[in-house]
Amino acid sequence: MSYANHLEATTRRLLACLFGLETYTTRDEPGVWVRTPAGQPERKIAAIGVHHRRHVTALGIAINIDVSVDGPDVVNPWARFVPCGLEGKLVTSVAAELAMKDGIARLGGWNTASLAAVWAKIFEEGIVDDTKRSIDGEGSSQFRRAAS
Repeated sequence: MSYANHLEATTRRLLACLFGLETYTTRDEPGVWVRTPAGQPERKIAAIGVHHRRHVTALGIAINIDVSVDGPDVVNPWARFVPCGLEGKLVTSVAAELAMKDGIARLGGWNTASLAAVWAKIFEEGIVDDTKRSIDGEGSSQFRRAAS
């Protein structure tokens, strides 16, 4: 699994575990998307970002927790430009999705530090799981073939 895929997978697990949100990823459009009913525009809830400075490149992910996603551009930053250059697609937030499902109470009491701590724990578990799969699966069978 690539690092970018791991960022997306971690974010999907976080959104499912903490908020009960069904999400998906797609190879063609990076980030994390919320499942929508047929015929409705797709909604992006988290974006992958790239930072490059002094020959070092870093990837990160931004999760829209409670940013406004409706209204005029004075209150809705997404109304000022085409997010991620994706025409015909919308941006959403955890708060907006939970409000649609009458589950906004699940958002209550969160703070950045606790959310980041849970995300980091899930991220680390994913790295450990991926390493175990690599050692127990294809990696070890390739080693056995080479040794025999």
